[in-house]
Amino acid sequence: ACTIDIGSSIFHLPITYNLLNKRSPGILSNTAFCTMWHLMLLLLQQMSMFVVMLLSLSRAIVILFPFYRVNKTAIYKSIFAYFIYHCLWDTFYITFVGYAFYSHLTALCAAHSSTIFYFVFQPTTGFVSGFLPLS
Repeated sequence: ACTIDIGSSIFHLPITYNLLNKRSPGILSNTAFCTMWHLMLLLLQQMSMFVVMLLSLSRAIVILFPFYRVNKTAIYKSIFAYFIYHCLWDTFYITFVGYAFYSHLTALCAAHSSTIFYFVFQPTTGFVSGFLPLS
């Protein structure tokens, strides 16, 4: 969990640079980079929440059953399966929704589309992450 959080913090450096330069897009003005940055940010956020959930669940199991050994291979397999799931989902997302663009309002890369896939993607993302979409 700590490695993912450190990666997420480092990943926000282009945003920090943009905010310190009066929201000038800088490197995020490149559509390809912005799209990949957007997808990686989504992946890092989802993986961080999932790993923390697994950590909390394994600690709860150990508290309830002190002599039970948590199967580490099952945890590693679930992290890998969740990673593959999100990689596939992000691939479908970028295929159907399109590219991401730099938003001066939020100083982030965002992707928006009016296709039916986007309306399917938003509730699914909210269900998986636990956060309902606001837009």
